[in-house]
Amino acid sequence: MAGASGYAAAFMGAADVLTGASADAAYEAAYGKFYTANMQMLNAANQRSAAEANIAALTQSRINTNTVISMQQDKAEAQAKVMAAVSGTEGQSVRDTIYQTETNSSVAKSNVAKATNQQIESQLAAIYQSTTSMLAVDNPPVDEGSLFMAAAEGIATVMGDKELMGELGDAWDNW
Repeated sequence: MAGASGYAAAFMGAADVLTGASADAAYEAAYGKFYTANMQMLNAANQRSAAEANIAALTQSRINTNTVISMQQDKAEAQAKVMAAVSGTEGQSVRDTIYQTETNSSVAKSNVAKATNQQIESQLAAIYQSTTSMLAVDNPPVDEGSLFMAAAEGIATVMGDKELMGELGDAWDNW
């Protein structure tokens, strides 16, 4: 009966090797850390890319807002000139109104520039953080021998060679 259980163990060892059951665990042990590190780097790269796209969008938004402010300033100046022409006035009051529209326009553009610059700085910080995360992720060394050792142990079990199994065990510990 003892021989039958040895054959059963050898058969199960061979089945594990052939079906890949032990290979799945060996693969996870060898490449699981690498996969995790790779996914962390990809997530950081995606965050960096999103921040870069946000900077482009913020810059475009500032340009569009400045264009709208300039158009509103032109409209206000034109209305002031028309009202002055309709009422028959001219001189300092019209110039004061035009000056006030220019001042308001400049202040509005300055506020937009400040707000946009703060948002861009925030996105640059996100880029720095994601770049730092990408550099900080350590690619763990891949233990290429683990899958080979699992297969060798399975073959030694099938062969039933206790001495070879011992040598493989020692090699595994020293790997």
